[in-house]
Amino acid sequence: MPAIPHRPLQTLLHSNLLMALSKNQLLFKCPAGTTIPTYPFRLLRRLSFAPHPDQCLIKNSRNSSSKALFFAMKSSRVQSPGPLVPARTVHVAPVEEDTSFAKRVAMMKLKLEQAEIRCASFEPGQYSSMICPKCEGGTSKERSFSLFIREDWGLAMWSCFRAKCGWSGSIEASGKNKDNRVGPIQTSKVKEHRVITEADLLLEPLSDELVEYFSARKISAETLRRNAVMQRRAHGQVVIAFTYRRNGALVSCKYRDVNKNFWQERGTEKIFYGIDDVKRASDIIIVEGEIDKLSMEEAGYLNCVSVPDGAPSQVAKEIPNEGQVLMHLGPDALKEVIAKAELYPIRGLFTFSDFFNDIDTYYSGNLDHDHVVSTGWSGVDEFYKVREHARKLLEKHIKKPFLNSRYAESAERMTVEELEKGKEWLNDTFHLIRCDDDCLPSIQWVLTLAKAAVMRYGVRGLVIDPYNELDHQRPSNQTETEYVSQMLTKIKRFAHHHSCHVWFVAHPKQLQHWGGGPPNMYDISGSAHFINKCDNGIVIHRNRDEKVGPIDRVQVHVRKVRNKVAGGIGDAFLSYDRVTGEFLDVKEE
Repeated sequence: MPAIPHRPLQTLLHSNLLMALSKNQLLFKCPAGTTIPTYPFRLLRRLSFAPHPDQCLIKNSRNSSSKALFFAMKSSRVQSPGPLVPARTVHVAPVEEDTSFAKRVAMMKLKLEQAEIRCASFEPGQYSSMICPKCEGGTSKERSFSLFIREDWGLAMWSCFRAKCGWSGSIEASGKNKDNRVGPIQTSKVKEHRVITEADLLLEPLSDELVEYFSARKISAETLRRNAVMQRRAHGQVVIAFTYRRNGALVSCKYRDVNKNFWQERGTEKIFYGIDDVKRASDIIIVEGEIDKLSMEEAGYLNCVSVPDGAPSQVAKEIPNEGQVLMHLGPDALKEVIAKAELYPIRGLFTFSDFFNDIDTYYSGNLDHDHVVSTGWSGVDEFYKVREHARKLLEKHIKKPFLNSRYAESAERMTVEELEKGKEWLNDTFHLIRCDDDCLPSIQWVLTLAKAAVMRYGVRGLVIDPYNELDHQRPSNQTETEYVSQMLTKIKRFAHHHSCHVWFVAHPKQLQHWGGGPPNMYDISGSAHFINKCDNGIVIHRNRDEKVGPIDRVQVHVRKVRNKVAGGIGDAFLSYDRVTGEFLDVKEE
């Protein structure tokens, strides 16, 4: 850019600089009575800069390291300003804040230094990410520390987003500091719980009448003994005493009288009823009453606890009374209820059984499936994608076409019986992660649900397809290369921590002068980190030019293998059967 002759700032603030301003302009009064129209948007960056006496440089701060003073204008009605041609001199009073501003910047940097927050370059008005000075990013050296400095350098705030750290605080240039993690962490006083014994509560073994009462509810004397169910006299009557124990020691006690009134010993610690039974259990059943816990034991489930406060005061009318399933239907029926209990749904995580009705409709429908048009509703279109995905997987598994359509040619369609077996295979083999909202899912959202799938269903493989349908918003101060590196680090960390193989499908960028051949790993849109960080890099390519070769030939180019035991670099060729959806090995001549 050619140099512009240096002139005082006042001479550059000509009205031509701001064109087509709306009524919302700001007016600053000058001592001489002259007004300077200024657009009401924030000063993006203000840095002291002493230009050469003969020239003044104007550059964009994001793309240049030069320190320049500039203003940002943003409006759909403002045209790009033309050349800065001074027409008249506008007298502006000396800015008295320059000295105080410089002092504020110096004071803020000093306070940040004292807080051990060191940064090579501060960007006021933006969030900067770096390694936390306290936890140092953990073993992975994660850039989890976020720092924000207000544009006037009057306030700085920071926070570390690592769960094991969480250091946060703020600094005012001319005020007090607030550090949430400086010095010993203040903890609330631990509440002291009352210590009780059976002798103090005057507890005694159950009478024959109470044993008979439980027997009518199919709860045996042995179960009562094992759970130390006792009795005591209170309010002129004998009440049932459910003893809450931990490591065999009495911690609390809950009572029940003949009128179904409940109360607990005051000042005692609240714990699960039967907590000693789940110490080594991998699965835990939580019920809402002591009798429920005893009933589960009669059905053979010892890995069960009850919440200390029991059920809510109001419940649905359809729920049976306290006797429950054990009393009316017996232990086998209770076992069946537990075995068929549905897991609590996780939003965004599905099984194929959630779409069986849609798949059946697709199989039995009389639609022209060769021409698919969007419904106009993204939520509805998503079901089309699910059923198409199911169709392709079923055809590959059963090796028969799903539909009577042109692509099937004369091949026999899969039968209803084969479809039902295939659906069972789908449901047992795959789980789906779907975003029900209109927004794109982020990689963190996908990995969070994948973790739930690993923990709940034992999933050992994750396919993320494709990369360009994820939300890739990133901070303004983060480059695409840095973002891709951070994203791939998250994926690798997930794979290692959960022993889950991840297939990440990414498409190449638009190639210049492409000759139709297979792309390489460096052609992926985004960053070279895709090949640098992956353990195995595979390029899948299909020929589209009949003059070059068969168009049904799929080329598999293995371009990177980190572990030699897993394989080696080379090429393979497959032939695609459009009817059955199979891939067959082909020896390249």
